[in-house]
Amino acid sequence: YSEGFFSTMVHELGHALGLQHSLTSATMSTDYTRATTRGRVLATDDMVALSLLYPARGFLSSTGSVSGRVTMGGEGVHLASVVALPPNGTPVSALTNPDGTYRIDGLPVGPYFVYVHPLPPTELASSGIRLPADVDGQAVAASGAFVSQFYPGTQDPRQAAAMSVNAGATVAEMNFAVEPRGWVPVYGVTTYSYPGQTAAKPAFISESMMLGGNRNFLVAGGAGLISNGAPVPGLNVSVMGDAAVVPEGGVSAYSADTRFLRVDFQFGMVSAEGPRHLIFTVPGDMYVLPMGLTMTGKLPPSITSVAPAVESDGTRVVRLAGTSLSASTAVYFDGV
Repeated sequence: YSEGFFSTMVHELGHALGLQHSLTSATMSTDYTRATTRGRVLATDDMVALSLLYPARGFLSSTGSVSGRVTMGGEGVHLASVVALPPNGTPVSALTNPDGTYRIDGLPVGPYFVYVHPLPPTELASSGIRLPADVDGQAVAASGAFVSQFYPGTQDPRQAAAMSVNAGATVAEMNFAVEPRGWVPVYGVTTYSYPGQTAAKPAFISESMMLGGNRNFLVAGGAGLISNGAPVPGLNVSVMGDAAVVPEGGVSAYSADTRFLRVDFQFGMVSAEGPRHLIFTVPGDMYVLPMGLTMTGKLPPSITSVAPAVESDGTRVVRLAGTSLSASTAVYFDGV
């Protein structure tokens, strides 16, 4: 389990440097939603958080900010997670203050959708996010659960308003008025793909897989997806953008293990490679999984043999044979 050990160590080093958990599928997210790997160790959220704690000269002037307030019934919502989500990139997030105000600094220049969601129950447990303290040293509890939404107050990503972030500037008054609810219906979702018989995480779909109709699905596990061996009534899954489309009837229980959800895809319009964000909707609420799916142009490389060799000039080399190898393939020897 070297991959899991490596990502856990990097995560714990983040804590040692002063970082808390985030909900953006970054290294500082918990293992359930984490979408980083040994080949891509940190996500933008991790790098921004470190840069704010230990800023380099010119960092803030070269990046932008988003600010606003989250209210429920006219009162500020404490410890709501507000996320700036680029359409085809990795997000950055912040938590609201006790009065509901928030500010997301360090955003790379570009367009962003902004959404707000409550902390899942796992983050309010003793091993989750450490609560702030008041002047008497008493922990300030998070506000209750509420319905997640995109700015300016919608659960439909197609109706969300994209904000343009510029260097050295703040997009202000990005306010949310949320509705209370008794519980968080969906959280802690993990996605896997199956290029072969072994699960790959984070999940990916390649154009080759989709056009061939082979393995054009991912498997998801998490709270609120499956009930009695079937998808929760009214559950739908979509992808932000048009790179991949979940067809009608494309959500079902995974036949190999009905505790998990199967999500089928069709190839949409041609789009760039990179991470995509999944939207899980249930009646009256939604859950966003940043970087829940990665679009790739081809199948991953596979190594079938490794052998030592000597070139004609005497250079000692290692020769690899396999499939989907190209000049752009990166090869790591124990991380090197």
